[in-house]
Amino acid sequence: MVFELAFITKEQGISLLVVIITVLIIRIGLGKLITRLERKDVILPSTADELRNVLNLFVTIILIMAIISILLVRVSQYIAYGVLILFAVALISIRDVIANYISYYVIVLSRVVSTRDVVHLRESDIRGRVIRITPMYTEIRTDEGHIVRIPNYDLLRTPIMIYRGLYRICIMLRIRGRGRVNVKEIEDKIRSFLEKYGEIDKSKPPEIVLSDLSEEECYMRITVYVANPERVSRVAMDLVERLKRVLAPLEVTAHTA
Repeated sequence: MVFELAFITKEQGISLLVVIITVLIIRIGLGKLITRLERKDVILPSTADELRNVLNLFVTIILIMAIISILLVRVSQYIAYGVLILFAVALISIRDVIANYISYYVIVLSRVVSTRDVVHLRESDIRGRVIRITPMYTEIRTDEGHIVRIPNYDLLRTPIMIYRGLYRICIMLRIRGRGRVNVKEIEDKIRSFLEKYGEIDKSKPPEIVLSDLSEEECYMRITVYVANPERVSRVAMDLVERLKRVLAPLEVTAHTA
């Protein structure tokens, strides 16, 4: 015979009750932990569902094995093999979760990327700033303002360009009016525009310096910063055109320094 039945004694009954209660407490506790992580956005809803399914499978296996161990004289080697197979299936079903967790520690410990880094994922053409690294995914705010979540395992396998530091753009303005130019009004218009302009990095405030002033014209130097060197030329040309429109009807001549 594969196994031999044994009579249920009082001690076996108590052991069964203790095992069932213990397993249920563990299941409820881990289930609440998964729910808490899901609500805090540490793990995605799909990942939480996978973890719950695996948790239910493990709890079922442990409960069955505990009951068999208590009620039977000996456990057949075939049952042990079956448990190993179920365990392997469970690991395969959460391989993505395991891969992301391992990748998370690789990213954090080796500083592959850090929060506030500006990155460019070449394969998916995603550009933006890293705003958060969780055990399951890395959040990137793109240049357009969208939030993209990249699984950590995919992030490690993707070629990344990382830009650390800021790159300066300096624009020289010659502003001419028909009468006396109001420097304060001009500066307020420029600052208001730059506060709303989304192409520059706001971590370092723009600099507006009056370099020369006469009755009908003034010269100003505007310095702003971007995090991506590939965008310096495009942002500089865009700023020149926009500043001319912002300061109209004044006559504005602008060029990069």
